[in-house]
Amino acid sequence: MTRRRFQSQSGAAMLIILVALTLAAAYVFLRAAKTGRNQATVSALAQAKEALIGFAATYRDSHQDLINGFNQPFGFLPCPDSNNDGVADPAFPPCGPPNVSVIGRLPWQTLGIPPLRDSGGECLWYAVSGHGKDNPQTASMNWDTTGQFTIMDAGGAVLTPGSAHDQAMAVVFAPGVAIGAQARPSVGVTQCGGNSIAAAYLDGGNPIYTSTPAADATSTLTVSTADSARIGTNNDQAIWITAGDIFGRARVRSDFARDINTLMDNMKICLDRKASAPGASGSDKGFGGPGSCPALIPDCDPYNYVTKTAGCPPYNTAGTPVRNVLENWRNNLLYAKPVAPVMVNGRSCSAVLLFGGARAAGQTRSSAAEIASAANYLEGPNLATFTTGIGGYTGVSAFKAASSTADLARCVTGIPPASVSFAKNFGSFAPSGNGVAADGATQTVLISGAAGTTTGGCFWYPDAIPLAGKTLRAFYRYTFSQPDTYALTHAGTDRGNGFTFQLVRGDLKQSPPHDTTLPESPVTANVCGTVSNMGALTVDVNSPGATFALHSFIVETDIRQDSGNGNSDPAANHTAIMANGNLDHQVGNSSSTTACDGTAAGCTHSPANTFEESPTPATHSQRIEIETGCNSTCSSCNPPSHGGTNSYARIRTWVDCTDCSDTLNDFPETPNAQRCINLDLKFNSAFFGFTGGFRASSTSNPTDPPYQGVTLQDFILLSQ
Repeated sequence: MTRRRFQSQSGAAMLIILVALTLAAAYVFLRAAKTGRNQATVSALAQAKEALIGFAATYRDSHQDLINGFNQPFGFLPCPDSNNDGVADPAFPPCGPPNVSVIGRLPWQTLGIPPLRDSGGECLWYAVSGHGKDNPQTASMNWDTTGQFTIMDAGGAVLTPGSAHDQAMAVVFAPGVAIGAQARPSVGVTQCGGNSIAAAYLDGGNPIYTSTPAADATSTLTVSTADSARIGTNNDQAIWITAGDIFGRARVRSDFARDINTLMDNMKICLDRKASAPGASGSDKGFGGPGSCPALIPDCDPYNYVTKTAGCPPYNTAGTPVRNVLENWRNNLLYAKPVAPVMVNGRSCSAVLLFGGARAAGQTRSSAAEIASAANYLEGPNLATFTTGIGGYTGVSAFKAASSTADLARCVTGIPPASVSFAKNFGSFAPSGNGVAADGATQTVLISGAAGTTTGGCFWYPDAIPLAGKTLRAFYRYTFSQPDTYALTHAGTDRGNGFTFQLVRGDLKQSPPHDTTLPESPVTANVCGTVSNMGALTVDVNSPGATFALHSFIVETDIRQDSGNGNSDPAANHTAIMANGNLDHQVGNSSSTTACDGTAAGCTHSPANTFEESPTPATHSQRIEIETGCNSTCSSCNPPSHGGTNSYARIRTWVDCTDCSDTLNDFPETPNAQRCINLDLKFNSAFFGFTGGFRASSTSNPTDPPYQGVTLQDFILLSQ
């Protein structure tokens, strides 16, 4: 081979290599450019989905029911933009007939986002199910509401397989560049340009692009595959939203839980009042539905009970969206009233009210037959009991997002509740004694020390409430006025003494009748005990109201150890449950218990000056439950039985509990203190009130602030 020939061949080889490298680089560049453009589409679709879910999950915040005020439900989506101005179609006229799906451009201005564009530079399009649009609204919007779009790719593969609940509630499209005969001339001056003709942007020949679907009909929408995009038959990309996406976001809101819990609370109150009504006896059971609340109890019809049933909650009260919650969640309500009492969470009840919770695996609730099946709402023993009538029910009493599939179970007693609260009855309470200042504007009461007196202060409610055969639940918050230096200096600086929540037998107020076997003149229930006894009525012969004290319960919050009074006070601040006017902490216990383990009459708190924190005392919560009709160990309490061997009361209290203000239902957590006490069979009703006894000044350390006191607020009591 000659040198010239070798150089010629080498040059040709280098040229081939250079061409190959150039082609490879061009391929990589074009692929990267395509990937970048596609990423723009993916990002735009994701932003649109997030904005739509946010719109639905906050629908109540931004929309007003013109008839009933701010009580819209969660979940509705905006109508599309039909004239390319970025704004959802207005309320009037509505965007299509009820339950009819519609399509248009994404209403970016309504969603509060910029006009999102895909990789072809086109603004996004949007289709919304008739069940999901907000104008006109479907009859029932909840986590079981079904979408009306099946998504299929250009190769025929269904991308939304599964039950009807997996169908898309809404779809956002990236239309890409025009293909085939699509023409997109601009009409008017808009930020997105182009026009509002769906078929000029979306591919696949779906009827919804050119015609109006039937009500409740499902439309099939076709999106691209790699092949269809390559050959130019379909280049639409899409992202979709289901009811699960929407309510996965909405149900973590505190007001969502409040809606469901208020619904159950109101239904229980109504059913307690109507449990013996005609048509509610025997083995009735049923589901909530249009015109039923639950089935077979016409007087509890959610649409009419405000006028039919005295004492039932109204449609709407300030800030409480009762009506719309009933209308949108009624299918989740179930009810059973057997001939014999039924056990609900271990308690004997006349009937049970249930809320089915979110769907568990395998449950579907789209067709009328599915909605009529208890198996699609209840699970395990609850389903077996509801179906067969044999067994009992268990369930949580309050909705929580973390356990949204759990069944909610409420005991229906048939006993109308008696309720008292500062919010509605504050003016009826009677302040008496010393150092009591009631503030009607803030609905708070301050009980503090009064110089030169040995009598405490009290704040009694004047009317007796039912107790025997009932369950009483109370909740309140309290804040002490001054910090304490107990355990920081000598014991003499400890402020005192404390306050109580006390109940006394309700038939002893009037004279006559009066327990004439006791050597004391008749008294009324607005008297106060001594400062040293925290204002409580006790059996001390020198204490006013000793007659009442012999028939009473006392829940004390004690902030001073009185070691010389014979009451075996623990050394630290403590909570205790006392009976019949005896403040001795050893009565009924083998020793002076110091542990807050829920097994004894009293418990101490750590640090020693809990409740009187420095430099500013904190606000604390307290809950009290008294269940009557218990056996001698209080292992079983089944009101309304009361008498014979079931004549004991289980008294429990929780200190610094959270989410414990619901007085309609038992509180499931372990109490700080509890006692089982033999209940006087005449204790059919009770007067109740707060008492306090506070020293006016510290005698051993004059530099301390001159008093201690406590402010009580947010009180609510329910006996049922």
